[in-house]
Amino acid sequence: SQIEQLHTLLCARKVPCTLGTRGVGLVVKDFLPHLTSQEHPKFVVAACLYLMGGIRPRIDGGFGYHLSGEGSKIVNLELPRHAYTRAHLEHIAEVVATVYENRADISGLSLKNEPEFVDEAVFEAVNHRLLVTFPQTVAASRPYEPYKIAIFEPIKVTDKEQRKLAMAEAGYNTFLLTSENVYIDFLTDSGTTAMSGYQWEGMTNSTDTPYSSRHYHDLVAEFQEILGFEHIIPTHQGRAAEHIMSQCMIKPGQYVPGNMYFTTTKAHQEMAGGIFVDIIVDEAHNPTRLCQKHGIPVMWDATRCVENAQMIKLNDPAYANKSVEAILRELMSYGDGCTISCKKDFMVNMGGLLACNNDELAHQFRRMLRVWEGDVTTGGLDPKDIEALRRGLLDSLDDDYIAMRVEQTRRLGRKLMDAGVPIVTPPGTHAIFLDAKSFLPHIDQDEYPAQALASAIYIETGVRAMERGNVSKGRDKDGKNYRPALELVRLTIPRRVYTDSHFDFVVEGIRRLYEKRDQISGLKFVYEPHALRFFQGRFEPVRPWTF
Repeated sequence: SQIEQLHTLLCARKVPCTLGTRGVGLVVKDFLPHLTSQEHPKFVVAACLYLMGGIRPRIDGGFGYHLSGEGSKIVNLELPRHAYTRAHLEHIAEVVATVYENRADISGLSLKNEPEFVDEAVFEAVNHRLLVTFPQTVAASRPYEPYKIAIFEPIKVTDKEQRKLAMAEAGYNTFLLTSENVYIDFLTDSGTTAMSGYQWEGMTNSTDTPYSSRHYHDLVAEFQEILGFEHIIPTHQGRAAEHIMSQCMIKPGQYVPGNMYFTTTKAHQEMAGGIFVDIIVDEAHNPTRLCQKHGIPVMWDATRCVENAQMIKLNDPAYANKSVEAILRELMSYGDGCTISCKKDFMVNMGGLLACNNDELAHQFRRMLRVWEGDVTTGGLDPKDIEALRRGLLDSLDDDYIAMRVEQTRRLGRKLMDAGVPIVTPPGTHAIFLDAKSFLPHIDQDEYPAQALASAIYIETGVRAMERGNVSKGRDKDGKNYRPALELVRLTIPRRVYTDSHFDFVVEGIRRLYEKRDQISGLKFVYEPHALRFFQGRFEPVRPWTF
């Protein structure tokens, strides 16, 4: 079907081509009818495709075969299996069509040697260059994946009745679903990244000595250079860094202001005796207004710092021409340290980081790390994980990758908006947030509309999302639900994992559910744990669902 899709895209642009079993063939005589055989039109087509869009068709074997007869008629575009996405196919079609549309400006090639095999042939352009004019519009319309798929994981498509049973067994909590019953998993972007061949190569060639390995020293040097902090302390994941920071920096009864907190951050700060206060006011956006004046350290949760740097690049004209790496370095310079769950932006499946500039504070961090995590040069990580993290940092700062990553998420948001589905706007970077209050206005917050919506999405589509509303917020000291202003369902996008075809499936399924939203009722607890209830709580509908 992929081959047929490429053929259809080319035919729609009037490109002369044939449909094969391994790919699509471009008909040379119809593609470049003005060139003679002595001008090697088959090789001209191949060269132009590479010049225009970095595409390499297959021409190999004996050179003479391609000069006349059957061998000279077709340029084959053979598609590798499980390697390219729909966006890649659209790029291929655009490049081929652009070359074809400019065919009148294409000159021939003259042979400079007498090769026996294709790879020995050397040409030069008859008119000093192949294309008289050189269009610069290809691939500029939108970012496409700057990578291809090397290893893939099969995913399971279940029917609706199976999903209803699975959801009931999970207590209407998407965290308790078994992953093999999930088709598209938008539960989290933590530890769900598809790591690169560059990362796997580093892991394979790592040394096994855990103490003060070269991988640790390389990681420290790389992160010091890019983040700008003197002390770089690895941990096994982000919540370990949060725990150590909270225990070392918070005194019982101390107020801890934060903005747009993550649930484990708040929990660790309260476990250390802190009184968490959520401050979403203008002052929260300028740490030099109050914090430095009073000697209060500013510690970033820098888990998604690379994506934030890309948003600055997109939205602040003063940074439009700066690299993401340069923006990130400046962003970090306004704080005194940070915690990072490296399982997000830095594209590893295990790893965290704690960083600061204060020597005494770093000593306290490392002292506690020895007790809770492991050696100070490992943070509880294997050297393989440390090398994967260092290389993941470099992967994450590739401007083509991060531009594609952010645009992919925003495109999903725009498609949902076009379908009439209420979301938080404008679409962001790592996730799309559905507005459960607007999606299910008939459900009171004490019946947990976001939890109900996440469960209903799974039943309708097989897509797993997560609640970010009343269930996550918890209860106050009097046992009452907080009823937060935002009642959201998060569609969290793993990095380098899903394609546009997957996203279209998600959009169609959620649109379908939105049309029958009145058939969804609220939920009630049948089991409510004391802390972090969104992980382990179990529910049942207050009234039977009929969709």
